[in-house]
Amino acid sequence: MISKSKSGRNTYLFSLAILVLLCGFSAAQQAAPADAKAERVTVLNDFSSWRMFHLLRPPVVDVDGKAELHRLGTDWLNSETPQPPAGWNQTKFDDSTWLRTTARGGCQTPLLARQYIRGKFYVLDPEAVTDLSLSLAYHGGAIVYLNGREIARRHLPQGDINQDSLAEAYPLESYVTQSGDFIAVPGTYIARGRKATSIDADSKARVAGRVRRLDNLKITSGLVKGVNVIAIELLRAPYHKVMLESAEQADGKLRLNAFDWGTCQLMGIGLSADGDAGLRAVPGRPDGLQVFNSDMLEAVSTFAFGDPWEPMRPVRLVGARNGVFSGKFVVSSDQPLVGLSVQPGELRSASGHNIAASSITIGYGQPWGVESGFNSGEGPILSPYPQSVSFFGAVGHVAPAEVPVSPARPPLRPGAVLPVWLSVRTAADTPPGLYKGSILVTVENQKPRTVEVELQVTDCLLPGSDNQRTWVELIQAPEVLSVEYDAELWSDRHFELIGQSLRLIRDSGTRIVYVPAIGHTNIGNMESMIRWIKKPDGSYEWDFSVMDRYLDLVQKELGEPKLVVLQVWEIYMSTRESVAKRFAPELEERHEATGGRPMVTVLDRATGKTENMTVPGPGEPQAKAIWQALLSQVQARLKERGLDDRLMLGMFTDAVPPKEHMQFFHDIDPNLPWVQQGHGRWTTKVHGIAEVGYQATVWGGFRFADGQRQTNQKGAPIVRSLHGWKEPRLDVVFERNLGLDSYPSTRWMFYPETAITGELRGIGRIGADYWKVIKDRRGRRSSYAHDRYNEGAWGGNWINLNLCSSTLAPGPQGPIMTTRLLALIEGVQETEARIIIEQALTDETLKQRLGSDLASRCQTHLDQRLHNMWKSLSNLQLSGVFFFKAGAWRWTPGITGHRWYMGSDWQSQVAELYELAAEVQKKLAK
Repeated sequence: MISKSKSGRNTYLFSLAILVLLCGFSAAQQAAPADAKAERVTVLNDFSSWRMFHLLRPPVVDVDGKAELHRLGTDWLNSETPQPPAGWNQTKFDDSTWLRTTARGGCQTPLLARQYIRGKFYVLDPEAVTDLSLSLAYHGGAIVYLNGREIARRHLPQGDINQDSLAEAYPLESYVTQSGDFIAVPGTYIARGRKATSIDADSKARVAGRVRRLDNLKITSGLVKGVNVIAIELLRAPYHKVMLESAEQADGKLRLNAFDWGTCQLMGIGLSADGDAGLRAVPGRPDGLQVFNSDMLEAVSTFAFGDPWEPMRPVRLVGARNGVFSGKFVVSSDQPLVGLSVQPGELRSASGHNIAASSITIGYGQPWGVESGFNSGEGPILSPYPQSVSFFGAVGHVAPAEVPVSPARPPLRPGAVLPVWLSVRTAADTPPGLYKGSILVTVENQKPRTVEVELQVTDCLLPGSDNQRTWVELIQAPEVLSVEYDAELWSDRHFELIGQSLRLIRDSGTRIVYVPAIGHTNIGNMESMIRWIKKPDGSYEWDFSVMDRYLDLVQKELGEPKLVVLQVWEIYMSTRESVAKRFAPELEERHEATGGRPMVTVLDRATGKTENMTVPGPGEPQAKAIWQALLSQVQARLKERGLDDRLMLGMFTDAVPPKEHMQFFHDIDPNLPWVQQGHGRWTTKVHGIAEVGYQATVWGGFRFADGQRQTNQKGAPIVRSLHGWKEPRLDVVFERNLGLDSYPSTRWMFYPETAITGELRGIGRIGADYWKVIKDRRGRRSSYAHDRYNEGAWGGNWINLNLCSSTLAPGPQGPIMTTRLLALIEGVQETEARIIIEQALTDETLKQRLGSDLASRCQTHLDQRLHNMWKSLSNLQLSGVFFFKAGAWRWTPGITGHRWYMGSDWQSQVAELYELAAEVQKKLAK
């Protein structure tokens, strides 16, 4: 029964109820009048191309007839997002920066105050159109415009509408069951770790009653020849005051499902006519070849198509000097794409400067991966499509000979789809300006198309990937490539593949490499890179040829390493006393394979054969002489390369090496620090003996913006930058998240900035080519390289600290980039621009040189950017257990925030960031 409830239902109720109660709500059917005839022609439907803009505000609650803003506990949630531009409902309004999606693909959140929607259709002869009618399903209230003129409104007051206007309130029965308890459909979290499993028929009906309708709206006038625009403004309804109470269940536990459905949301739409007279009715994929714009952050699926009534606009890129900046467009057809060719030309500014065509790299989308928000299991968020989708999550540099038509079920139409990426590299001396050029796209048996390109180069000078202050660690794993491509380990072909990986990740700024002196480690190497050779007297010597060749390739293709990790310790060397409790149950199993000793690869020089075996480890009689000799020789070889001061020992996790092991290596060389990647942060010496020189920590920082230690919710966003890039310690964040690869690209773009605006230097323990390389009997990718053995895996008991991410993907001939790596590179560069500004703002002498006006504009922009960042990363839900709420950006995909950000003209915000950084640099250069 309800008594003093603070919840409605978990937002899971929203999606599941809609799926249960509005199943089959395809727009062509759901939006058609009840007496519609089968021969009616669909003009627009749920799965047409719609443009959307979203206004976010805290929820409003009706308390005894008075609308009260329900402020939330965090500033970035309370802050209101901008209004849409004036004239947004007019025919000629440029909506190209708005989110393009289906009717079901907009923001779904209780923070949505207004939803603005635009759809286009083409009229040949207004007088010939017969019985054109619109049907709409929604939460809240609706105003419908045709070509800028209001033609209907429902569930709203008459007269002028302002920003405080609200739709009609929902009755209490929309929130509670017949017995007075909160409604909860299956999947709704009603207590920590506990979900509702059933819902009765009466409650289903109450959920269905939330959906309001505008049916069979006849459009009898106002049509124009050419493109017409249906524009819809949805307004939220206030929540019932019951939302401010607490729901107490029969077991006495409080419900966790508060504000769990949005009172402003498009649920379905359809525009149909009695025949196609006077119309070009193209509700979905059109006939023939299409070339259309695509936001860089937009995931492209096999269902993608362009709005046939939208013009192709220039591909827009925003950047700075000494960087690389990417954008894309999409080629699509209802027939296979054969013989596709893309040829870039030079870019030229109005002042006559140019960027050569050779500075433009063309990439072609390849099927890979998934993205949260499109398939099942996404919690409260409806999928934009009625069936599962496949994505082009990878980008190769060889055009496919043919792109086949991908299947689709009605109402979707099959098509061939190929996103085309362009990445433009600017030099440090590239003059600022707007550079324009074109790309020629040809497809066999099709008329060539020209795609215009515009790159805005600001005067900001980026430091380049070799000198950036944002720490990025992408772990290159050689053995993954050997397994993936069936290349003999350390053969010429294998090193060629490694070189490809290193080249592809270079622009991210990653400059850390691992040299395993032992095998069966957590980063997937079954063998040791250093080959051990046993001498007759029981001592050892080593073959460093593989290590040397690997480091040669690193320095050539990746750049000078900032950190070289010599792996000398692994979790299977733990003792019962030292192993973490979560790994303790598996220790005996780990010891079965190794006996707790180091596993290495031994080379027989006479035969050239290798095999894995154990060697003396810390504490054994002859071990010190062996390991001292090994470390001495490694250091000597690194010194020849100028890398001896970059060496650290690796690595441990929550399971810490025993004290005697730490002492063992400390006695050999007391100046070598260690690498740790796990929970927590070491700020003191391990066992009072050894320093931790580099650590990637699961929870990241623990302080609020006021410097106080955070104790209530780990990983929650901070609201004011802590300038982590200034910290002397090399501490970074490690996202122990099995689903990270499926998070929207916004998450990857802001990944480094979330770290350096906290108290950390950057991001770490991310895979480069660490995809699932092991396949099951059916050829499906099922497990990672470290799953080939158990003793070195970091998946202990209930926790998983293993590598489970990749920023590269397996291409036909070698590794290729993923779209999330392209987003990450953009994000690193934007983070560097932020650091340029913050360095000046946090130094009083430098700040004075900026002047009060520039300093104020910089601070205002950075503060707003921080708020926008957290919004973009959030799922913007206010219900559920803590890791499903709006602040849990690390553990729940920010699907809704990502959709909002894509429609916020984010590139203009990035341009402003770079322009401000350029102003700062100019002031400080005087």
